[in-house]
Amino acid sequence: MQVISKDIFKIDSHLLNAQVGSVLLSEPFAADRYFSRSAVLLTEHNAEGSVGFVLNKPLNKTLYDVANVGRSLKIPVYLGGPVNRDRLFYVHNLGKTLPESMPIKDGLFWGGSFSKLIRMLESGKATGDNVRFFAGYSGWIAKQLEDELSNNFWLVTNPKSIAGLLHPSLEIWALSLNQIGDKYSFWTTVPKDPNLN
Repeated sequence: MQVISKDIFKIDSHLLNAQVGSVLLSEPFAADRYFSRSAVLLTEHNAEGSVGFVLNKPLNKTLYDVANVGRSLKIPVYLGGPVNRDRLFYVHNLGKTLPESMPIKDGLFWGGSFSKLIRMLESGKATGDNVRFFAGYSGWIAKQLEDELSNNFWLVTNPKSIAGLLHPSLEIWALSLNQIGDKYSFWTTVPKDPNLN
């Protein structure tokens, strides 16, 4: 009887092509506290490097706690990544009504005029449903993300609609893996610490 061996942690090559708007899913044994079982929305990806925001790491803080604005808004802030954790970043669906916004994909933008955003939130012209705030971001220098992809650290998904990424389920890592197929849904059953097996 022939036994076929298949590495269940080797990512199929068609799931390694990152682009702006992709969501990167970390491999199940990632020990880094920022990226352990994380889903990262890629907002910039070019020859100079890449930028993204971790979608499923909430902080126990609000916009007021972090930036001393919007006391009555009670908008949560998420950990976007290890770079510039003392700075606030945001993804939104307000488009060009927020000057200096940069398009991601399908009506999702990042950045833009912070002062105008706060005025829009305080006046009710925008709500917490329109924006997601992050302390810090995830960044890669030129070719660094490609190296991590080739070393099977990330699996790349390209959601059909990224509108829901503004407020995804905190279980987005597992939910996304389950949608890709059996090989990757198995990752969700693997313990965080393989020594516990």
